[in-house]
Amino acid sequence: MELAELTVRGFTEEIASASPAPGGGSAAALAGEVKSLARELEQVKAAAAASQIEGLFESAADVNGIKILTAYFSGTAPEALRSMSEKVRDKAPNVVSALVGSSEGKLTLAVACGKGALDAGLKAGVLAKQIAAIAGGNGGGKPDLAMAGLKDETKIDEALNAVPGIVKAALEGRAGSSSTAAPGEQGPGAAKKGAGKHGRLPFL
Repeated sequence: MELAELTVRGFTEEIASASPAPGGGSAAALAGEVKSLARELEQVKAAAAASQIEGLFESAADVNGIKILTAYFSGTAPEALRSMSEKVRDKAPNVVSALVGSSEGKLTLAVACGKGALDAGLKAGVLAKQIAAIAGGNGGGKPDLAMAGLKDETKIDEALNAVPGIVKAALEGRAGSSSTAAPGEQGPGAAKKGAGKHGRLPFL
């Protein structure tokens, strides 16, 4: 069992066991303690997520010199997803990441573009809108980082597998044309490495 799992489990059990002693401790004090533990848990989750970013780079697809990172994290709030995306963006210039997180029944997509990807004409807001549409969602944002809400969990694999084709089409100036890959399909010559089912990565 990994240290990240043990640490997260430890915090979870500590929160669950936080209950006022008979005749002692106010409700306000207990609430403050739980909030403090929750913040620490989020920090642990962020650290665990950062440790998995390295693995994403190792399995990344390559489209015309741009690394494509995709992953689906369970139990990951939008704020943590944004933080992960910023780390990926700042780690390598020639990178596009599309990360999906699920938390409290909500699905969120975060797309980030490194400086090299921006110089190549890619925009996270445009990519996020196209990727999210496959899973019934919509969103947008800045050229380097964009967020979107998703609705259809059954379409997440399809959406993430379509990222290389969407990026390739954008790089070749074919986005929106008749030659653009259909939703869920990779364009001609698009890298296929990493395609398949995106299992939920735990503890995040």
